[in-house]
Amino acid sequence: MFIFGFWTVKNIRRIRRPVRYSGTTNLNVAVIGRPQILQSKDQQLIRILLVELITYILCKCPITTCYIYLEITRHTEKSTEQELIEQCILSLTIFVYFIENSISCYANILVSKTFRSELKRILFNVRQVCRSSHY
Repeated sequence: MFIFGFWTVKNIRRIRRPVRYSGTTNLNVAVIGRPQILQSKDQQLIRILLVELITYILCKCPITTCYIYLEITRHTEKSTEQELIEQCILSLTIFVYFIENSISCYANILVSKTFRSELKRILFNVRQVCRSSHY
């Protein structure tokens, strides 16, 4: 995930750079207003990628650490209390592990204005279709 996020950011930065032509052709192209929109959406995409990467790391690392601890202490004599605490922590880390799969939509709603507006538009259209089907 980190590699694909890095490639995406790298491609966005490459797109923003002006292209220099070495030929003798002289082309005049005027783009009005478009670079600001592209830059804003690029920034939103980068923020979404960063939030996705951070939530991925925060949700996947605890279970890895827990399994490493359990493997290291597998042959150690443990009390019943310690085993119960370990099972409780393992259950909690498994829960956190699967939260990352469902949190991305909510994170995108919080991070991206474009995502919010598109979601509102889609929900409004669904509402209109449901209303028209009842009549």
